[in-house]
Amino acid sequence: MSNRPKILPWAVVGDNIQGPDQAFYESILAQGNGYMGVRGFDPAGPKENGHERSVFLAGFFEYIKAGITDMVNTPDLFAVRFGFPCKRVWASARLDMDTGLLTWEGIWETEDRLQFSVTSRRVVSMANPHAAALEVEITSLNGDLELALETGLDGDVANLPISDDQLAQNTTVHRLLFPVTCAADRDGGLLIMESRPSEQSLYQAYRVKANRPMALEGVVGDAYTAVRLRGTLPKGEVLRVEKFIATYSSRDEHREPAAAARDLAAQLAVQGFGEVLEESSAAWNRLWGQCDVELDSELEELQGAVRYNIFQLLQNNASHDPRVSIGARGLMHGRYKGNYFWDTEIFMLPFYLCTRPEAARNLLLYRYHTLDDARESARGFGLKGARYSWMCSRTGFEQCETWDTGCCEVHITADVAHAVQRYVEVTGDEDFLVNYGAEILLETARYWVSRLTYDPREDHYNLLFVKGPDEYCGVTNNNTYTNFLVRENLLNAVGAVRALQEYPEAWEKLQSRLGVSQDELALFGEVAGKIPILYDEGRELFIQDENFERLEPLDIEAHKEGAVPLYRTISYDRLQRYRVLKQADLVLLMAMFPERFSYEQKRNVWEYYEPLTLHDSSLSFGTHAQLAAMLGYEEQAVDYFAKSAFLDLHNIMDNVHKEGIHMAALGATWQALVFGMAGLSVDQAGSVRVNPRLPKEIRAMRLSVVVRGRRYRLAVEGDQAQVTAL
Repeated sequence: MSNRPKILPWAVVGDNIQGPDQAFYESILAQGNGYMGVRGFDPAGPKENGHERSVFLAGFFEYIKAGITDMVNTPDLFAVRFGFPCKRVWASARLDMDTGLLTWEGIWETEDRLQFSVTSRRVVSMANPHAAALEVEITSLNGDLELALETGLDGDVANLPISDDQLAQNTTVHRLLFPVTCAADRDGGLLIMESRPSEQSLYQAYRVKANRPMALEGVVGDAYTAVRLRGTLPKGEVLRVEKFIATYSSRDEHREPAAAARDLAAQLAVQGFGEVLEESSAAWNRLWGQCDVELDSELEELQGAVRYNIFQLLQNNASHDPRVSIGARGLMHGRYKGNYFWDTEIFMLPFYLCTRPEAARNLLLYRYHTLDDARESARGFGLKGARYSWMCSRTGFEQCETWDTGCCEVHITADVAHAVQRYVEVTGDEDFLVNYGAEILLETARYWVSRLTYDPREDHYNLLFVKGPDEYCGVTNNNTYTNFLVRENLLNAVGAVRALQEYPEAWEKLQSRLGVSQDELALFGEVAGKIPILYDEGRELFIQDENFERLEPLDIEAHKEGAVPLYRTISYDRLQRYRVLKQADLVLLMAMFPERFSYEQKRNVWEYYEPLTLHDSSLSFGTHAQLAAMLGYEEQAVDYFAKSAFLDLHNIMDNVHKEGIHMAALGATWQALVFGMAGLSVDQAGSVRVNPRLPKEIRAMRLSVVVRGRRYRLAVEGDQAQVTAL
C-alpha cells in the first residue's frame, strides 16, 4: 500500500492520510470494548453512504431474508457535521493501544480559504461497556471563523451484506433500523430505534458540553438527533466540545433501557472526558497486566505489531456475555455478515484460555446455549445428536448459503468439541464439564456415529462427502484432519462420562435426560477405533484425504500473482481439481497436537504440503509459523510469523480496506509466538512446560499465562526459560 502506518511499541500512527488510504485506516484503527465495535473513522470526516461509518453491537443481528441474518449497523455515535462548506485538506491519526484512545487531527479549509484545525479524541470505554465519549477541539488558524457545528447521533445507517460468494459484487443495501423516538434539546438528546422484522430495540442517549459560550439548540431529523453550536471563534482560540454517549439494547434485558441510557449519559457528562478516559485506561491497564507479551527483538516494529494483535483480540471479545461469540471480522466490519466460525474455537480461544479463562468459558457457553439449535440442525440432515453450523449468528442455525461449504465442512462440530475438551484440561473447571461440557461432547459424539458410514469390507467407519480445512480440496472422503478430531470427540465423550460419574447426581440427571446407555458409550469407543487415519507407512506421511494425490499438479509460480487468491484467476470448479491447498490442513493438525506425532511425521507433513500451500486464507501464515518453530526451521518461522503479525497492519492480503481485520490471524499470531517460539505447552493434567525455540531475531520474551487457576510468569531468553508461579 502507498501509505503504511508507523507502528510504535504502544501505538499505530498514520500520517498524511489521503482518500485512497482512508478505508484502510478506518479498518485498522477500529475501537471496541466487546459490547460494541466502531470503525476508526474521523468523526468529522466524509460520509458517502449509510453503511460506511459502521458501529456494531455484539449479538445484535437481524434477518435480511428467510433464515439469514446480518449484523446490524447501528447509529454513528461520533457524528460531527459542519454547517458551512469546507473540506479536509490534511489528516493524521493515532491509536494508543495502552489506553484505547483514538485521535484524529486534521486541517480544514472553507471556501474563502479560512483554515482551522480539528482534533478529535474518542474512547469506547473498557470500564463501562455501554459508554463512549468524544472530545473535539477546533482552532481557527488564519482568521475569525463563523462556526456552525452539529454533533449527536446519526441513525441514517444501512447494511450492505456481503455475499458468501467471494467473486460476487455487493450492491443490495438493506435498511434494518427504523426510528421510534428522536428527541433533542440544547445539551443532548435521545434516539430509540427498532429493527425489522424482529422488533429489537436500540436505546441511545447523549450529552454535549462546550468550554466557551456558544448558541446551542437541539436539532432533530429522520433518525437523527444533534446539538447545534453557533458562534464566532477568533483566530488562535480553541473551542472544545465534549460528547458522552450511552447505548443499551433489548438484548440487555434492562427494565428501563431508555432511562438507563439518559442517566448514564448525564453521569458521564458530570465526569467529563478526562475522567471517562482515565477509567477506561485503568481497565486497559489491568488487561495488559494479564495479556501483554513483551519482546526484546531486533525486528523493527514487531513489538507494536504483536500488541496490536492482542489489542484487537481483547476489544472484540464480549468477555462477560455467554450468548455471543466472535465473528471472522470481529465487531469492526460486516464481512461474512458478522457470523461466527471455527475461527473462534481453533484460532482465537487458546489466547483467552491462557490469559482470561472466564472469557474462554463464556465463548464456549455460547455453543452450549445454541446446543438445541445444533440438535435441530442435525435432525434436519436426518442425523442424531448435535451438528454445529459452519456459520451462525444469534442462533446456531446455518447462515452459509454456499451448499458445499455449509453442508460439507462438518469439522466445525469436532472443532467445538475439541475446544470444550481443551478448556477443561487447561482450567480444570469441573463445574463447566459437569453442567455444560459433557453434554456437548456426548451430543456431538452421537452426531458423528450417525454421520459416519460403516464399510463391512474394511471394517471401517468412513467419513464421506466432507470438506476439510483446505477448502480448495473440494468435497472428498476421509479428510485426515476431520477424522482425527472426530476420533478425539468420540473418545473424549467417553472420558467425560467417566469424569461425570464422580458426580452421581449430575450424571443421573444427564443420563436420564439424554438417554445415554453403556452400549452407546461402548459404541463410541468401537467407532473411534475404526475411523481411518490415512497414513503412508513407507513415506511416514499422513495423506490429506482419499482424493488428494489423484489431483493434477499445478505450477504455482506460473499462476500465483502475489497476494491475489488463486480463485480470482482460476475458476473455483477448476481449482478444486488441482493438487494445491488454500490454507494449512495437516500442518494445522500437527501444530494442534504436536505431542501426538513424531518429529519425523511433523517434518514430513511440512516438507510435502508447505510447497503446495497458497496461503489464500489469513488463517494459514500463523499456523505455518507455529509448526516451523516447533521443527526448528528458524528462517521460515520468522518469515511466516511476520506475515501473520503484520497481516492487517501491512494489508498483506490487500483486502483490509474492504473487509476489515482478520480475527483468526490475530489468534494464530499469538499461538505461533507463545506455543511455537516460546514453546509453552499444557498437558492433559494441567502441567506447564516451556521448551523455548526463539529465533535469533527475538532475543527474549516475557508473558504470563493462567493454568488451573494459577498465574505463571514466563521469562524466555534464547533457549532458556524461567517459569514462576505467582
